[in-house]
Formats: sequence, structure tokens, C-alpha cells
Amino acid sequence: MPEVTCPTCQASLAVPVELMGQTVLCTACQRPFQTPAAPAAMPLPPHLAAPQPAQTPPAQTPPAQTPPASTAVPPPPVGEPSHEHTDQEQADAETASNARSGSAGQIAWMACWLILLVSAITALAYFNPLKLRRTTPQPEAAPEPLEEIVIDPWEGEVRWSERDDVWLVLHRRKVRILAVRYEAVRTKDDTNTVRVSDRKYLQIDVRVMNATTDTPTYTSWFQLGKASTARLEDDQGRRYPIAMLVDARRVKGHTATAAMTPLERIDDVLVFELPEGVTLSDIRYLRLTLPAAAWGDEGEMRFQIANDRIKTTF
Repeated sequence: MPEVTCPTCQASLAVPVELMGQTVLCTACQRPFQTPAAPAAMPLPPHLAAPQPAQTPPAQTPPAQTPPASTAVPPPPVGEPSHEHTDQEQADAETASNARSGSAGQIAWMACWLILLVSAITALAYFNPLKLRRTTPQPEAAPEPLEEIVIDPWEGEVRWSERDDVWLVLHRRKVRILAVRYEAVRTKDDTNTVRVSDRKYLQIDVRVMNATTDTPTYTSWFQLGKASTARLEDDQGRRYPIAMLVDARRVKGHTATAAMTPLERIDDVLVFELPEGVTLSDIRYLRLTLPAAAWGDEGEMRFQIANDRIKTTF
């Protein structure tokens, strides 16, 4: 029986011939190792073979004690992991598994935050809590749905309109009174400085609209010595002159002149002074005459304003 040396513990082992060239387990250190292959026996030719000596019975000697034969250990099956992994390999495998789990968790968190961000942006765009000014042009406002009183210049004397919720219509141009105020006037001088008058004036806010397809020019009724100058008087026949605002280049709410584009509204303010010694309590009503000469037509519009429509500030 041939002897081989264990490469791990250098122990000599007797290995059966049939196990040569295979993996065996060392009986001393219990480690597997590969045994060398058995050399092939080459038989001699018959004429060269040495004559066989006479067979004599062998002397009876006690059998020598030989170390126990090692048992072969079959190699691990293909596809199954070996049990020879070290602690370091197991630690590396656990670290790689934890890294994969951590990466998956980070991706899930990022996806959740992205969904929340998109939802917040969508909500802001829909509800628009900041009320941002829109840059797109808005559609032109439709005419105000008020009753219209058409004036026929061939009827003779024009009647006074006492209602404040109607349009007076003359030659398809419409006028209505928006408000009547008794308060200080705000103006701007040549240096564009805002000034507030130290006294109160009677101010009438009017609105003009063109219902025709042409575009005449509107010239304000708030001017002196013109055919289109507005006239104001009270129930006692007292005249209220147009206010003389010294050093005023512009008056808040006043439109000196403008093109009367079809269905476009023009707002203007007319400023009057109270006659000397007259107070608001002395007035039962006011009568305002607005000539159509303000846009180049003939005729006039007449409004009667009750005292309770005059708003005043203290």
C-alpha cells in the first residue's frame, strides 16, 4: 500500500491503490487533500523476466501495525455552496446584502418625496392662493345690464331723469351717473406731486359709452366757456360754477379727452363749487345738464339728483 504525505500537517499516510489520484481526508488533521496518481506498471518481456525463485513459506512474523487507511471524501456537488467559507466571506456577503437593501430604501423615499412635490405644485397652480396677476388679456367687459331711457330730440323739451339705475341714450351714446360726492379733491401739479384741496367740492362721477360703430372723440364736460360745458343748478335755481383748481395739472378720475371706441366705457368726474352761503342741507335736489356737443352731436341729457344721493365725508 503506497504512502503519501499530508501537505497540511506533513503526516505520512498509507493510501490504498484504488484511492490514488482522488481527494482523501487526513486522519491526523482532518483536512482533505489530493493524492498523486498511481504510476502505471510496465510488464517485462518473457525472455527478460528473471527466473522465479523457489517458493518457500514465509516466516511467521507478527504483522506490522500500519496506520489506519484514510477514507475518501467525495467532492461537493456542482451548484451547491462549499462549507469552507470563512467568517470574512460571510461578513462580505452580509455587507453586500445590506447595501442592496439600503439602496432600495433610498429609492423608495426619493419617489415618495417626488410625488409629494408634484402634488403640491399642482395644488398651487389650481387654487392659486397668491392671486397672481394674469398676463393674458382679459375679455372686454359686456355692457352693464341697466334699463335704458332713449331721448328723442324731436319730442320738444327733454324731461329730467330722477333715476340713478338707468342709462340716458341720445344718438346711441349712453350716459349714466355713478356717484355724487362732497369731499376734498385730489390733484397733481406740474411736478407730479399729489395735492389734496383744503376745502370740499361737489363731485359727480359719470360714465359714457358709445353704442355705434363709429369712433367719435369725447371732450370732457368739466371745462370752462365751451358749448359742451356741464351746467348744474338746484331746486332754487341757483347755479353751481365749474371749480377753478389752481395749479392742478390733473384731477383724480378726470378724463379730458378720449376716443369713444364702440362699447368701451369712459369714466369722468365733474367738479363744482357750492354757491356762496349754500350748504348741503339747503338743497332738495340738483339738476345736471350734459350737452351732446361733448362728442359732436346736438341735444342734451338731463339728470335730477336727490339730496340723499350726495355722499359726504367729515
